[in-house]
Amino acid sequence: MESTSSDMDLVVTQITFGGFDHSVTAKELSDMLEEQVGVLVWKCRLKKSWTPLSAYPDFKILTTEGVESADDYEKVEPH
Repeated sequence: MESTSSDMDLVVTQITFGGFDHSVTAKELSDMLEEQVGVLVWKCRLKKSWTPLSAYPDFKILTTEGVESADDYEKVEPH
């Protein structure tokens, strides 16, 4: 059985956008993509949390003595 061009069509399963206002909803984003880009959005997940820079590991630290723990960033509700 030979492949046809429809068998070879590219399907994008995941894309990432950033820089949205905190009030944007997943519904608004999917509606905008369908209207502006002309793609059918089957599922849209909007992550509104972020990882503070201090959360990334520093592999040069050999001991935890003297390492400050910070918890002063704005938190979002679990979803």
